[in-house]
Amino acid sequence: MTEKNIVILRIETGNPSGVVRYIQMLTEGMRHINGIKVHIICLNTSLIFPELEVMEDRIIANIPYPSKSKPLRNEIYWLTKYFNVISDLISPYLKDRKQLIWHVQELLLFKLADILKSSLGGYTLTHLHIIPWKLSLEYNESQFRKQYSQWLNNTFNLINDNRKHSANPVFPPLKVLPSFA
Repeated sequence: MTEKNIVILRIETGNPSGVVRYIQMLTEGMRHINGIKVHIICLNTSLIFPELEVMEDRIIANIPYPSKSKPLRNEIYWLTKYFNVISDLISPYLKDRKQLIWHVQELLLFKLADILKSSLGGYTLTHLHIIPWKLSLEYNESQFRKQYSQWLNNTFNLINDNRKHSANPVFPPLKVLPSFA
């Protein structure tokens, strides 16, 4: 059995949330499954220096993230530069890993996942809660029923259609990922 490596990309702001709890539960649960290694790359708003740890063949990286920096919040150029530095820091620890899955917690981290994926390979996995048009489903029952009906009939193709309505065109289109055998 080929080892799978799930790399959770997340942001830590010090505020507990359902997503933080979900990631804790996922990490703990996956730790007990043979053939799966869970690694964490956490952009932490309260750190000044990076902290990298290899524990039981798992990589835990806490990287400073100055979330109040206007260039990092508002300019994709500087965010990409910052993510390239993170990639240079992290890549040596993951370069020999096979079947990498980049588990993205925040839409902002898609760019980091793409940079890591371009140098190391793998697939990107995300949550429905970070898709920009999610709120339109939560508060529009007819739209939700339409998409759910299409999903039931295997005709669902609204992810790319809805992405066109996204407020943030910087991020790449979402794609359906093949499953691992």
